[in-house]
Amino acid sequence: MAVASGAKNIPIGKGVCVIGEIGLTGEVRSVGNIEKRLMECHKLGFEMVVGPMLSKKADIPRGLTYSGVKTLKQALNVLF
Repeated sequence: MAVASGAKNIPIGKGVCVIGEIGLTGEVRSVGNIEKRLMECHKLGFEMVVGPMLSKKADIPRGLTYSGVKTLKQALNVLF
C-alpha cells in the first residue's frame, strides 16, 4: 500500500492500518493471530483496518472499523 500511495501521490489516511499478505495473483491472504493484531491496532489508535476477508467471526474492538477485501484491487478501492 505504501508503494501504491507513493505512485498515486495520495497518502493513506492517518488512522488506517493494512493487514494481510498479497499473493502472486493479487489475492489478499489471511495472516495468523488476526484478533491479536486488531487489538494492537486499536491500542495504537488506528480507527480503520483493511485486511483479508475473515473466515470466522472475529472479535473486532469497539471503535475500530474493519473492511475485509479479497483482492489487491478491492483494497486499493477502499483506500483510495
